[in-house]
Amino acid sequence: MAYTQTNIIWEKAVDVSEADYEDAQGFFVRAGVAGNLKYLPVGMPDDASAITKAVDASAYFNDPVQMRKIFSDGTTATSVYIGKGV
Repeated sequence: MAYTQTNIIWEKAVDVSEADYEDAQGFFVRAGVAGNLKYLPVGMPDDASAITKAVDASAYFNDPVQMRKIFSDGTTATSVYIGKGV
């Protein structure tokens, strides 16, 4: 499957250790410390559609999935950053 490359133009650290992070416009994610990430992709109707996957530690936004919510419960990756792209 081919993906188009996205240029990240803005990023910020988010703390999901105690609370979910949500942005209905969507965002990309990376983690400084590897672990599991439980998230809801853009376009999924409700929290029951959440996905959990393992993410590697990276200084780059390598995952092409645009998310709208990261769940605190089920996320073990730390140093989580969200980014907006064009």
